[in-house]
Amino acid sequence: MRQLVTSSFGEIKVTKSGELLTEVIADSMGYTRVRVPVYRTIENEVIMSINTNGLFPTWTESFILPRGLSEKTIKLSRLVPLKGESIYSVIADHAPFREGPENASEVLFLLSEGEQLAISKVAGDRLFGRVRIFSDKEKMYHYFSGWILSKNVFLR
Repeated sequence: MRQLVTSSFGEIKVTKSGELLTEVIADSMGYTRVRVPVYRTIENEVIMSINTNGLFPTWTESFILPRGLSEKTIKLSRLVPLKGESIYSVIADHAPFREGPENASEVLFLLSEGEQLAISKVAGDRLFGRVRIFSDKEKMYHYFSGWILSKNVFLR
């Protein structure tokens, strides 16, 4: 008996106010059609997230989705390590990314599962590196440097 093996690029979820509207699996090339129910309020933003199981950082964006047919092309890209850096992925939601290595240091961001970091320094159970954060307002990525506990990440 032969087993059919299918490969998928990732999982796409669309939510509104914490409620899951739809969830689909993209094919191995990343293509899929996402159907969103029409019984939602059009004026409220929906949140789309794409999880590629570590191939790329988890992508999330909120936007107004109009009625009818619309098309959205999403370009995903890897975090490229510089010389001396290694790529780590966050393994749990709300992982604190701090300004300094101290426990009382200011939290810059709470990172989500699947985010990728380029780590360049290790100090005990703390790792120093940079993370790429997308600004919805400016529609572009920004890099921030900081510290994260090793228990919150794993080496890719």
